Amino acid sequence: MIKLVKTIRSLESTINGNLFFSKRNELLSWSDEGTICLYALEDGRQKLIKQHHTPVTQVFVWKEQFIVSTAYDGQINVWDRKTFSNYKLLENVNRSFLGAQAWDEQRIIAWDAEGDISIWEVENEQGISILEQAVMDYYRNSLQPPFLLWQKYDWLVSWGSIELDFWNYLSGAVKISLWEENFNIEGACLLNEDELLSWGTALRIWSPKGVLKRELKGNKKPIRFALVLEKETIIAWDNQHRIYVWTNFLLTLCFEQHKSLLLHVWPINDELLLSKSIDGQHIIWDKKTGEIKNSLQGFSNEGCLLNTSFYLSYQANSIMIWNLKTGEDFILENAHDTNIQELLPLDQNRFLSCAKDAERKIWEC
Repeated sequence: MIKLVKTIRSLESTINGNLFFSKRNELLSWSDEGTICLYALEDGRQKLIKQHHTPVTQVFVWKEQFIVSTAYDGQINVWDRKTFSNYKLLENVNRSFLGAQAWDEQRIIAWDAEGDISIWEVENEQGISILEQAVMDYYRNSLQPPFLLWQKYDWLVSWGSIELDFWNYLSGAVKISLWEENFNIEGACLLNEDELLSWGTALRIWSPKGVLKRELKGNKKPIRFALVLEKETIIAWDNQHRIYVWTNFLLTLCFEQHKSLLLHVWPINDELLLSKSIDGQHIIWDKKTGEIKNSLQGFSNEGCLLNTSFYLSYQANSIMIWNLKTGEDFILENAHDTNIQELLPLDQNRFLSCAKDAERKIWEC
């Protein structure tokens, strides 16, 4: 059912993240010792960069030809992917960068441990603006800060516990601030290119001018997270054990079969959803009828889907594979010598497991 394809031991310290560049069949990994590794899965060739003086916090591929890395040392390095030579250096020694992403073909946006967001013009290595305290609370839950880019309208939208702020990236100023007493905001995403969906005490839909266009009704508790699917379908779960399905902005189903806090919901196909709660209960169910198709009492750690056929999870140094079509599950014990810290799908059949001793393995289902 599962076989080991390759073992990779090119880094010596704890790996902080992995990224698969599917177009090149290459794996990017970055570590606590400030090293970045580019590994070609096809022939095993690898390139190492050790330019950062502190742990590398994030790496992403930009415009296919560049690799961008951030670190606590106040550097955002832009590397040529082929030569691994430094193309541009964006630096502010007073910042501890936790991550970055592309704004467009010319600019990069970064966030730091102080809760600020900075916009950079790559070609001239200059900062455009700093959005002070835009994401100051994000480190409580995740290294992924609470903001999104509404590029059609040149907005950066961030949210705190009670505010939804629309920032002008050129001036670094808040142009629209939405808040309401006793109203909590947990997150937001784009519903489409002209509407924004926020959730918390309620699910609300906003225009680019900050005008409330619609409020979805029916949730019994505050919403913890929401997903926008095709065909005007919104899936959301609250801070207890309920999952809600809205179709065409009307509540069509409330799924209450879990007994503990919901961790995640994945769409398997047009009809089925897989949901997981903190007690390790996994349920496959029909999003239109609520009918349970299958269930499994599995690992409580983070999991992921490998195409629409397999669900993967880990606990300690073991990996669990659940065949979503047959219902069979298999536990690969002692997959690593040390505890696993990440599982990463690579393509339709392969996935990566990464352990705390920096050992990485490629598996095939």
